[in-house]
Amino acid sequence: MKFSRRVNYLLLSFLFGLNIAIRYPTVQHEIGVDSFVIHILTNSIIEYQYGKWLLHPLSYIGLYPLSYPSAYPFLAAGVSSSSGIDVELSILIISVVLGLVGVFSTYFLAREIKNDDLFCFIAAVAFSLSPIFIKTTYWQASTRNLFMALAPACILLLLKTRGFSINRVNILFIITLLTVGTSHRLGVFMIFILIAYLTAVLLYALHKQLVPLFAKSKRTKHSVRIGMVSLISAIFIGLLVMLVSGNNPLQGAEGLGIYEETAIITGSESHILILNLFISLIGRIGFMLIFGFLGFAYLIWKRNKTLYDVFLLVSLVFIFPTIGMRTYSSYFFLIFFSLLAGLFFLYCAKLLKRRKQVILVLLVIGLVGSVSFYGYMFDHWKVSSGSMAELTYDTGLYVRYNTHNTFITNDGLLAARVGATSGKSCLPIGGGTLHSNGPEQLIYDFLHEEDFQIIPIPPSQIAVGSDALYKAKGTGNAEQEWVSIHSMKCNEIPSNKIIQYNLQYSVSYKKWPTQIYAYNKLYKSNFLISIHLERYKIYDNGEIEIHYFEYVPP
Repeated sequence: MKFSRRVNYLLLSFLFGLNIAIRYPTVQHEIGVDSFVIHILTNSIIEYQYGKWLLHPLSYIGLYPLSYPSAYPFLAAGVSSSSGIDVELSILIISVVLGLVGVFSTYFLAREIKNDDLFCFIAAVAFSLSPIFIKTTYWQASTRNLFMALAPACILLLLKTRGFSINRVNILFIITLLTVGTSHRLGVFMIFILIAYLTAVLLYALHKQLVPLFAKSKRTKHSVRIGMVSLISAIFIGLLVMLVSGNNPLQGAEGLGIYEETAIITGSESHILILNLFISLIGRIGFMLIFGFLGFAYLIWKRNKTLYDVFLLVSLVFIFPTIGMRTYSSYFFLIFFSLLAGLFFLYCAKLLKRRKQVILVLLVIGLVGSVSFYGYMFDHWKVSSGSMAELTYDTGLYVRYNTHNTFITNDGLLAARVGATSGKSCLPIGGGTLHSNGPEQLIYDFLHEEDFQIIPIPPSQIAVGSDALYKAKGTGNAEQEWVSIHSMKCNEIPSNKIIQYNLQYSVSYKKWPTQIYAYNKLYKSNFLISIHLERYKIYDNGEIEIHYFEYVPP
């Protein structure tokens, strides 16, 4: 369905405005868990003018020990340094801009696949208003939001590439592919999309050559069509059965057993696993997933498939096994189901040429349903509660301007938030997930490159979820060090640990005055008990307190 230029501009302006309004912050500070770790990396780049964790080319994509996908920290550091604004505000601006980039990239990807205004608009709506995309672009520093916003653009440029010559499109494709690859470890899966495209080109060429040989009459054409539909259906059903049985062609990925439990239903029976898979996908992809499934059915049955139709089907086959990666599968499925939702609306428009009001009703249902469902998931995920509290931010500012050296906390997320705000070194590292090793060890000078040895991991031990292709020996364990320090009194800590970590302050929640919080449990801290008895307090805002301790040998 074609719209006038004026209608196109109005619809896109409305979608841009809606995406900006949805991302307008209702909280005082950035949200998330990993966001504050990335904030710390960004602070480090601004301070040192380079990434201290970049020891190897693989460090840029996070596949080297003590590294992290580096595209977002460098982007945030660039925005903050060039504009002169705070990193936290830079993160907010980037989040909103990436939301609009997601609209643009999906819209033009759809335009490349089908030059139809309704199809393009629906695809952009389905993608940009999906709960998982809005969540990852809602004022947080995340490697996922940059990946999600640019992945459709990367696929678009892939479809536009022609041969191996040096031209503008091919250069842009390589640059975008490198950016996507360094934004998140999921960027590795773009190789699957590349292989899917090459496979689609081959299958489409074979189809064009072979079908005319066998389909010389209407009857044989119908038989060939039924055979193709049956074959495609059998492939997807076979993959689903394989996953239900617990087998996954991707090494390291699981079967559907990870879907035994959702917020609605629990069980290990096959039909429960499939139902929970749908519940999980719709919770992340959103209301338009329903139209996406209908578009998928239409695409399988569609006559005279184009190269891009074949590409969509082959891509779904290649990424189908990622269902075994519950957290990440929706990031790729969102792109393709957004396009499939657009195909369904396009089919309805052709079917109801003289009933445009029905199309309008479906369009309104899609928009209202997407926004409403996002609102439900926003509340279900308690996104707002993940924001840094004002008192935590105040503590970070105090630490920034009134302390020196490293502080140790009784909670990992508190360490990351105060560390991100203050720019000072902290223990533990990794935020709420309490990493044993991480780039912070290099950033804070807890470790130096000469302190450890790098060893390649045997190929047989590398799986889909592997964080690195090498392992490091001699890096120690930052999490165990944190636990060990809390197990001792403050004057019993070995001097070499005080020197290595340059410890001088304790920052702790007052609600756990003598305990540490880890893995949803509280543990006794001899360190905090002794700190309260033997050292003096320098800061107290009613929720968080800071003690200064100077090492005194026993």
